[in-house]
Amino acid sequence: MSTIEYPDEKGVSCTVRQHSILMPTGIFRGIPNFPHYRLGPLDGSPCDTLGLDNHPVAKFRYEPDSLDYLRLRFTDLSYFRPESWTWNFGDGSPQESTKSPYHTFPHQGVYHVCLTVSNENSSNTICRDIALGTSSSTDISASKADITTFPNPVEDYLLVTLGEYVPAHGEISLFDISGHPVLSQRLYYGQNSIDMQLLPSGIYLWRFIDGSVQVREGKVVKR
Repeated sequence: MSTIEYPDEKGVSCTVRQHSILMPTGIFRGIPNFPHYRLGPLDGSPCDTLGLDNHPVAKFRYEPDSLDYLRLRFTDLSYFRPESWTWNFGDGSPQESTKSPYHTFPHQGVYHVCLTVSNENSSNTICRDIALGTSSSTDISASKADITTFPNPVEDYLLVTLGEYVPAHGEISLFDISGHPVLSQRLYYGQNSIDMQLLPSGIYLWRFIDGSVQVREGKVVKR
């Protein structure tokens, strides 16, 4: 399946990624349907007689720049008709009122980022701790890393998803059961695909390192 990363942007800025999601079977002469369950009531419409109002719900995602891990793109995912946005990036910089801004943080660390969305009915705020890099094994940002591997056991491609942690220079390495390295590649925030087709069946250890600091480790079974 292909994806549109930024559907609110115009032209090539919407970033279409062809075949970005691997499906277990082919899709023939059709596409999946994705109903929009978050439209909410239509305020002021004679068709809406329940007397409900749209109270906005704040939500966002972020992606780091591939060349500068301190520069993040924030994408608003709020719903129920937000009309204004206020961003607080937790680094002492002025608040931002753009719907989906870019922001460069001054240095690595953990930042408490908050988004407030509003309309004529109410406001709502969501905050997230964003960890950018780590300088030592005791750094609090290391504990923020959330790594998932799927599927496990794996036959061909292992999907490694890194969340709530943006590495400065992340790398994941695989070792066989005797401890010999068999594979290594860069690991970025978000979803990463590791080709394990040429590896023999068995148990492998994986280790995620950011610079010189080991952040996480685990096991994966190759069928």
